[in-house]
Amino acid sequence: MILVSICIITSCNLIHTHTESGEMVVVKEATCYEEGVANISCTKCGEVVISVPVPKIAHTEETIPAIESTCTENGLMEGKKCSVCGEIVEHQQKAPLKPHTEVIIPAVEPTCTETGLTEGKYCSVCDVLTVKPTVVDARHKLENFICTVCGEKHISKGLEFMSSGAGTCTVIGIGTCTDEEISIPSVSPDGKKVDSISKNAFSNRTQIKSILIPDSVTYMGDSAFSGCTNLTSVEIPDSVTSIGDYAFDKCSSLTSVEIPDSVTSIGSYAFADCSSLTSIVIPNGVTSISWHAFSSCSNLTSVIIPDSVTSISDSAFADCSSLTSFVIGDNVTSIGSYAFADCSNLTSFVIGDNVTSIGWYAFSSCSKLTSIVIPNSVTSIGDYAFSNCYKFTSVVIPDIVIYIGSHAFYTCSSLTSVVIGDSVASIGEWAFAGCSSLKNVYYTGSEEDWKEIYLYGNYNLTNATIHFGYVPEN
Repeated sequence: MILVSICIITSCNLIHTHTESGEMVVVKEATCYEEGVANISCTKCGEVVISVPVPKIAHTEETIPAIESTCTENGLMEGKKCSVCGEIVEHQQKAPLKPHTEVIIPAVEPTCTETGLTEGKYCSVCDVLTVKPTVVDARHKLENFICTVCGEKHISKGLEFMSSGAGTCTVIGIGTCTDEEISIPSVSPDGKKVDSISKNAFSNRTQIKSILIPDSVTYMGDSAFSGCTNLTSVEIPDSVTSIGDYAFDKCSSLTSVEIPDSVTSIGSYAFADCSSLTSIVIPNGVTSISWHAFSSCSNLTSVIIPDSVTSISDSAFADCSSLTSFVIGDNVTSIGSYAFADCSNLTSFVIGDNVTSIGWYAFSSCSKLTSIVIPNSVTSIGDYAFSNCYKFTSVVIPDIVIYIGSHAFYTCSSLTSVVIGDSVASIGEWAFAGCSSLKNVYYTGSEEDWKEIYLYGNYNLTNATIHFGYVPEN
C-alpha cells in the first residue's frame, strides 16, 4: 500500500508526498499478556507514516502439580499456568476423596445377661467410624424355649397387652420384642392373666420362627399369626377352645401343628395357604370345618376327621394338591361347594353314610379321581360337583337322589356307564355334557318315568343305551 500525503519540509521549505518504505520497525515488543507496536516510515523524510499492533505471543505453559486427596479432604487435579506471566491457563479441578482404609471392629456376642455389639469398622488413617457398632440386647440361646446356656425358660419381653376385663388381658402386638422364638407369658407385666391373643396381634411378623402359647389362653383372634411366613412351629395348649378366622393364614413355613382336643371351633381360612403343612389331626370337639380352613395347603397329605364333624364347609380343602385319599365319617351330613375342588392328586374318596348333599364344584377338577361311592343318604348333587373328573369310569347314583345339578359330571370324558335311580326328578342342563365315552345308562325306573325327566343339553346321556328297570346288585 502506498500512502500519499503532503509534507511541508521546513528546512528547505519544500512540499513532497510521503512514500512508505514498506519496512516495519518494532518499537515495542509483544508479550503473552500485551500486544506490541511496529512503525512504517516515509522513505523521503523518515517520518512515521503508520503504526500497527503486534499480536501477543503464546503462553509458555507449565504444569501446576496435583495435590493428593485424603479420606477426609479433597485434593486438586493437575492444572496449567504461563511461566512468563503467571496467568492460569487451566484451572485445577477438585479431586475425589480417597476411600477409607477400613479395619473391622469385631462383634461382641451378647450373653444371657450382658448386651453385645454388632460388627463395626473404622478407618486406620483418619480414625473415623465408617460402620458404627450397634447394641445387641442380652438374649438367651434358645432351643425349644429353654436357654442352652443358663437353663432358664424363656419368656418374651416387650410384648403389648390390653386389659380385657377384671384381672385379665389380651396380647395385642409384638411391641418392642425382637425375639424370633415368641414365648407369650401367662401373666402380663402389670400382673393380669393373659387369656387371649387379639386380632392381628402378630400378623405379617416375618421374623417369628416359633410360638409358645401359655395354658392361660383360651382364644386366638382373627389373623393372629397370618402372614408369619417363617413360622415353622406353634404349640397350642389344651386351654384353647377357639382358633379365629385367618389365624395362621399364609404361614407358608409351618410344617406341623397339633390342635388340642379342647378346640371346638376352627375359623375360616384358619390354616389356608400353609403350603408346608403335611398333616393335620382335627380334634374330637370340632363339629364343622369352616370355609377355606385348609385350602391351598399344597403339601397336605394326611387329614384325620373325627366323628364329631357334621359338616365340611365350602372350599375347606380346595386346592390341596398333594391329598391322595380321604375318608369322611358317618356323622358328616353335608359337603360344601368347592370343598375338595382342584385336589388334583386325589385318587380315592369315601363319603360317609349320612351325607345328604354334595355342593357345587365339590370335587371339580379332581382329575385323578377314578371312582367315588355316593351313599344312599345323598338326596342332591350340586352343579359342577364332579366336573372335569377325567378318570371317572363309572358312577352309581343312589335311588334317594332327587336332583342332579347342571354340569354335575361335565367333561368326565372316561365315564362309560352310570346308574341312575328312579327318584331322580331332574337332571340339570349339561350335567353329562362332554362325557364322550358314555355308552350305557342303567335306570331303575320305567321308560315312561325316564321321559318325565328334564334332560336338556345332556346329549351324551340320551344318546347312550338306556337300560330300563335296572335292579342294582346288593
